[in-house]
Amino acid sequence: MTKFITSSFSLSMTDRAQILADSKSILESVPAWPHKRTINNPSSSTIIQTKTLDDGLFWASRTTTLPYSNQQQQQQLRDVIIGASTIGSTHSDHEMKYIHQIKSIDVSNITTYPDGWSYRLIADYSFGMGLKQRRFIEDIHVYEFPDSGYVISIPHLDNDDDDGFVRAKYHSIEKLMWDDDDEIKWIMATTSSAGGFIPDWMTNWKLPTEIAKDVPAVLHCIKP
Repeated sequence: MTKFITSSFSLSMTDRAQILADSKSILESVPAWPHKRTINNPSSSTIIQTKTLDDGLFWASRTTTLPYSNQQQQQQLRDVIIGASTIGSTHSDHEMKYIHQIKSIDVSNITTYPDGWSYRLIADYSFGMGLKQRRFIEDIHVYEFPDSGYVISIPHLDNDDDDGFVRAKYHSIEKLMWDDDDEIKWIMATTSSAGGFIPDWMTNWKLPTEIAKDVPAVLHCIKP
């Protein structure tokens, strides 16, 4: 079985600091991961890398440089990727607009902190092919700083009835960096298990391709 870091929703600032520190450590290791491919187009440049980390989990990363022509475009990217601490405007609400496998979400328990906010997410996905829908229950931890932001999604494991859904899980770390230059850097690393009869090797095989799709989808979302 795949092992995941799991999260309890009630956090102290010390807990949040540790989650952020652990996540930064993973992202800082990404440049040394084996290169999978590079995708260049007029609106972005993306590097896909993969690695099985020391804990045995297979991770895929995406490092994207996004040019922008004005501050309004920069703010649109921040709004979509980082989101806000209100229901209807969170990172997960925006994800529904560009990840078409998501069929429904429920955002609850929004809690604010000096460095950001957290919330509980229940997201139901359909992968087609006659498969049962997957239910992800995640604790989302958002951090916002003057020149960067993080969205860290950690599986919340409990014994709740999933109403016929197959319980799946993912752990993802997203970092958005901006400054006075004319580009934004968006780094994401994730590991996932679809559960049920979908073996982890199949999820791992598809993961690099799936995360690459998010970039043009997000750009389409903010297109004027």
